[in-house]
Amino acid sequence: MKNIYKNFILVVLVLITMQDLFSQQLPLFTQYREFHGFINPATINSDYYVYEYDLSFGASFRQQWSGVENFTTPTTGFLRGEYIMRGSGYNFGLVTGGYLLHDDTDPISHTGLYGRLGVLYADDPYWGLFSVGLTVGAVHYRVKTSNIRLQNYTDEVVFQAQLGQVYPDVGFGIFMHKRFDSGVFKYDSFYAGFSVPQVFGLNLDYRESDDNLSLKRTQHFFGLLGFYKYLNEDSFLEPSVWVKYVPNVPLHIDFGLRYQLSNYFWFGGGVALNGNMHYEIGFLLGDNIGWDYSNLKIGYGFGSFYRDIQIFGPSHEINFTYTFDTKGW
Repeated sequence: MKNIYKNFILVVLVLITMQDLFSQQLPLFTQYREFHGFINPATINSDYYVYEYDLSFGASFRQQWSGVENFTTPTTGFLRGEYIMRGSGYNFGLVTGGYLLHDDTDPISHTGLYGRLGVLYADDPYWGLFSVGLTVGAVHYRVKTSNIRLQNYTDEVVFQAQLGQVYPDVGFGIFMHKRFDSGVFKYDSFYAGFSVPQVFGLNLDYRESDDNLSLKRTQHFFGLLGFYKYLNEDSFLEPSVWVKYVPNVPLHIDFGLRYQLSNYFWFGGGVALNGNMHYEIGFLLGDNIGWDYSNLKIGYGFGSFYRDIQIFGPSHEINFTYTFDTKGW
């Protein structure tokens, strides 16, 4: 019995460590610009750079590696909100909000509820800022032991239907944004940030009688870098890079390029070092339908592997974001 648990724990740890192939402790995203607040709690959403909209809400759903026979595909649901508050005096402001995340990689899943607070320093956040942010929340980890299939064992193993524990969680990030006011890049802008979205590295122990199941959660280190090149007042190109590092896992770098045309639609694509290509397309409803101080974005993302791991199938992601300018009310 002990040997069965020992081998099962080893298998689980291997699957969790191979973040980009089989499972992940933090979810992946195709349209990752819409998830900057999750990736880095100090970021300011892109709709503020482009439109100066200070309040936003969003919802998304992602299904990863769909269409694989006899395989339960990982799914991620995400709800979020953000409000940017300009400061009065000393050039300080706040970015506040929170999000609810549910990630299911059967038999392991987790649900987290987070509050978010960032302090930004800027004369005018539209032209540039530096910010530091935190997320504080709690995560409920679950293991559906009834879905665990052990092969090549003769011992009879009886698991509970489900094991679960709740743990506190903290994330930290720094971020900067700068818009040029002169020269060849006049009105163009760039952003950069570094974050540790889960600061605590935990050993999650599920104990029952003399046996226990342990899962190790490791820190993830994220880097973001992007640039807005305006082609006219409403159209721009946005190249970006998302760097992900997890100890004992190969460095993951995701390159992306998006083109937005005149507040009507956008499309883009990218490639990652793990062999994944992704594409996205989206539509905007705002000034083009008479909404003077708000904007609704509807985006779809698709990802697939181009190397020898096509067996995992494609990923699909749909995202809704509603932003508006409270100063226009």
